[in-house]
Amino acid sequence: HSRLKYTEPVLTMNNTPMGCLVWIAAMLLSGCGWADGANAELKYSSQDMTDITEEEVRAAQQAWGNSIGDIGRVEVAGGDFEARAGAFVDSLYALDFTDVLFKPTMAERIPFRTTRSGIVSYFVANAPAAFPEDVAHGGFARKPWRGVRFEVAGNWLGPGAALSMGHYIFTDMNDTEHIAEFSMAYVRDISKRLRIALHHSSFPFCGEEFVSSRSCNLP
Repeated sequence: HSRLKYTEPVLTMNNTPMGCLVWIAAMLLSGCGWADGANAELKYSSQDMTDITEEEVRAAQQAWGNSIGDIGRVEVAGGDFEARAGAFVDSLYALDFTDVLFKPTMAERIPFRTTRSGIVSYFVANAPAAFPEDVAHGGFARKPWRGVRFEVAGNWLGPGAALSMGHYIFTDMNDTEHIAEFSMAYVRDISKRLRIALHHSSFPFCGEEFVSSRSCNLP
């Protein structure tokens, strides 16, 4: 069951970009629960709500890309790639303290993943009964990938939360680059690490259809 609990809000927020981001951070870090009474207090009020920096976002994205490559390398070496994928999801996604919303690039039948098992399955296809489509493409991180780099179009930085969007480019073992588009929402955990609370990924739009990661030329 979702941990989202909507009750009547008792806090007000001005309608400004920073005000909206503070509201997003508060909702994520509190599990979207609001206390009752005139003097409402957010859950997890001890959370570090200092402004997130671009350096923190870059480090989180580098850790994500390194992990994607590492999962494939572990499998090629005969190691426990499923355990590596589990550690990747547990360390970089905020599943242990808030709801996580993940929309993978190549997921059609079950396009929205909100559980740990669904997220891990997309990367390593280890749950064929529940997510058979992941088996069809072999588990995204098992390709394997030689490297991942982020080309950020823009970041939105605020107290305890940040948004980032742009392209990420995946280089396969033949040095062919595959491009996808991402949007991510980060929250800072109690250990001051950035964790993903929302991750949307899609292929670029080309002409009249959404295409694969192969390059295309718009008409």
